[in-house]
Amino acid sequence: MVVILIISVLCTFALPAVARIQRNARASAVHNDFRVFAAAFEAYAQEHGTWPPESAAGAIPDGMSGYLGNTAWTRVTPIGGRYDWENNRQHSGQRIAAAIRIASAPGAPLPTDWTLLSRIERAIDPPPFSYAAGNFRLGVSSTPLYLVQP
Repeated sequence: MVVILIISVLCTFALPAVARIQRNARASAVHNDFRVFAAAFEAYAQEHGTWPPESAAGAIPDGMSGYLGNTAWTRVTPIGGRYDWENNRQHSGQRIAAAIRIASAPGAPLPTDWTLLSRIERAIDPPPFSYAAGNFRLGVSSTPLYLVQP
């Protein structure tokens, strides 16, 4: 009985640490995806003189397959939802020239995990932290938004 009690006490302390590690890993994966995708979109814009056209969440925008290749763009993101290219769109009262958004899509709901979003914010933008400034913001319906060009 003592052994079971000790194991259960250890598990009580270990479970929050495991959850924290999982959140950090997902935040790092999203941050890395944003950086890789932003570089691909910037390369396209540099070569074509314009940003690629809009596309549905999870669909590779026209002309981007050579830049994105067979990447994580089409899969469910580490935090849920799918990546979505935003070209010259309005977000929170501000027109954004180019951004990558994570949006809910069929088969890929996007749960709102404020702790996870704050970890992504801290990985991308220096202090002071704000969802209304910097490269990481909250867009329409509080969806994560990474600005490629404000």
